[in-house]
Amino acid sequence: MTCAQISGELLAELKDDIAQRRIAYGISLLDNCASVFDNFDASVQNSAPFLGYLAQWVDIGYRDSGLVKRLLACYNKESRSGLPLSSYAHLRMTEAMLAMSEEEAEAAIGHLNVVLTLADDVNDLDLVAIAHYWKARCQRKRGEYDHALRHATKGRDLALQCGQSSMAAVMRVLESWILFQEGRSKEAFQTLSEAQAVLSQTDDYVTLGNIESTYGRILRREGRYGPAIEHFTRSIELFRKRDPEHRNLARTLANMAHVQRLLAQQFRKKIDADAAHRRKSGTTGPATPQPYREKMEQLRQEALQNLD
Repeated sequence: MTCAQISGELLAELKDDIAQRRIAYGISLLDNCASVFDNFDASVQNSAPFLGYLAQWVDIGYRDSGLVKRLLACYNKESRSGLPLSSYAHLRMTEAMLAMSEEEAEAAIGHLNVVLTLADDVNDLDLVAIAHYWKARCQRKRGEYDHALRHATKGRDLALQCGQSSMAAVMRVLESWILFQEGRSKEAFQTLSEAQAVLSQTDDYVTLGNIESTYGRILRREGRYGPAIEHFTRSIELFRKRDPEHRNLARTLANMAHVQRLLAQQFRKKIDADAAHRRKSGTTGPATPQPYREKMEQLRQEALQNLD
């Protein structure tokens, strides 16, 4: 690949690495695209699809949206008007990702609706599957769970139709979260387990971390605080495999601190109940075992450390 030229082979690799969740390999491939980033030209063949795949990679965790925004600015009204429909769809996906990164769900849905309207003419099931998935994510954030679940399911079915079991598993993680939000914890747990079985063969540590985190949230709701902490701990380990300061760490550390506080409260109640019983019965024997008090204090300190 010479300066600013984008080969079909590069596009195919970027697309397949997303589908198969070969995260480290795809990131390495993009790291070798400095000449494309520095000399990006909207008139060069394959520029729009490259930008579309780059947007998907940034959504996965590659660099940040500033890079995508800079390259997208190379397209003006005239250059857009001459694009094939498939390339135009990639630009709208790029704009959707930027809107999502700025928490502008309504704007993102507008771009995604254009892509879905063009689905029959674009003839790119992979792209359409991801458009459904992204729309489901936006709708989930807006609390539109029924609509979100339909689009997540549609995206998953299309991914499977394309033979992309790993990408379908990623979409199933979103399905599980929606099921959990709807109070269908048993279905959510089963869906997570099936997705985890597929993704455990990949290096998609962020999605695997999200799975463990969701397990923790489900168990917390059920009052099973010990197992919840174990899953949050594994989640943190997985996020750190991808990035020692990954943005999802903050959320999971806060969730774990909350569970540690709840568990400490359980120990506090045991201690208080024992003290009340001793007072009522006039017991003069040993007080609540010291390990209970030590564990309560340990949990409090760990919660504070995680919040820090």
